[in-house]
Amino acid sequence: MADRLEQLYKSIRDKNTQTLLEHREDAYRRSPRFAQIDSERAKILFSGLTPEAAKMRLDELRSEQELLLKELYLPPTYLDMRYQCPACKDTGFVGEDIRKPCACYLKNKQRFLMEGARINDVQTFERFSTDIYSNDLQRTRTNNAKKICEAYANGLPTPKSCSLLMLGEAGLGKSYLGNAIAYRAIENGIECIRITAYRFIQDIMEGLSLHENRLNKYIHVPLLVLDDLGIEPIISNVTGECLLSLISERQGARMATVCISNLSYEEMYSRYTERFASRLFDNSTTILIQLTGNDLRGSMR
Repeated sequence: MADRLEQLYKSIRDKNTQTLLEHREDAYRRSPRFAQIDSERAKILFSGLTPEAAKMRLDELRSEQELLLKELYLPPTYLDMRYQCPACKDTGFVGEDIRKPCACYLKNKQRFLMEGARINDVQTFERFSTDIYSNDLQRTRTNNAKKICEAYANGLPTPKSCSLLMLGEAGLGKSYLGNAIAYRAIENGIECIRITAYRFIQDIMEGLSLHENRLNKYIHVPLLVLDDLGIEPIISNVTGECLLSLISERQGARMATVCISNLSYEEMYSRYTERFASRLFDNSTTILIQLTGNDLRGSMR
């Protein structure tokens, strides 16, 4: 992530420099005096003038340059370096003694995180509405689930219980709440992967074919949201082993993990193993949310 951001800011700075060079060439072509002014500025540094005299001469040259630009109907800043973010001058950081990320850096980091995690800004806690429920009991249960999920998200990257497990039939809002947790994490600058179990196994299999270990990135990411657990293909010596390793490693390191499934404990036990199911449902590490009610798909958007 840091390398990608540094590359972004380098490309911005390179573009700024290229634009300035093009403006200078254009100005020199229109009036040779611009080149003479730049040459005189460079000589002032080695002229032996006092700081006061040097500043006075630089101000005179600046005024002359602005007058020439005006005569050519060019803006007074035409020959200045332009920045997309004047606050950090497109470095991504502000401050002299203590450097800290600029607001633009945090915004770009958030954008990259959302792109990488395939998270949308529609299914968020702020957009969550209870108006879509016709059943009072379902409205109350789902609203309580939302409060639990939001508290979990606000506790990231180290919530009190490292894991959260959401179960229930399709169309009850589980994926919505999973996205909302991931979105809140990224708002707070916490790296996250949100992926379906199907795509997770696809990625693992692709990695195996290329002799790459794709599992580590899922084990070490600060927040993992694993959706639709139970729809992935069962591939001998891959699916069960990878899922067990993933959950075991993350729980052992107390890393935030959200699992979402339509399966019950019995179905988990039958599909995988008792060891996997017991880890997933371990109440010493996991908050369990059980959603029930009518299918809401088409309403929770």
